[in-house]
Amino acid sequence: MSVIENEMYALAIIGLLTTVISAFYYLKVIKIIYFDDNKIKFDDVRNLSIKATILLSCLFLSLYFISPSIISSLLNGLFI
Repeated sequence: MSVIENEMYALAIIGLLTTVISAFYYLKVIKIIYFDDNKIKFDDVRNLSIKATILLSCLFLSLYFISPSIISSLLNGLFI
């Protein structure tokens, strides 16, 4: 075996180990998010203006994600 093959095997082993370690941490985060109980109880938002602002922001971002040309043309029409 040549030196280059030995280095390639070493890099493959290091890559495999780092992948296993990172997968452990990512799966731990998913377990905490979906399967563990909440330690802090979150309050419900009852203010209508806050709900409306969140809804408008979500709609704007969704529209921008789906078709950014619509928002771009609207802004070009307003400022040019």
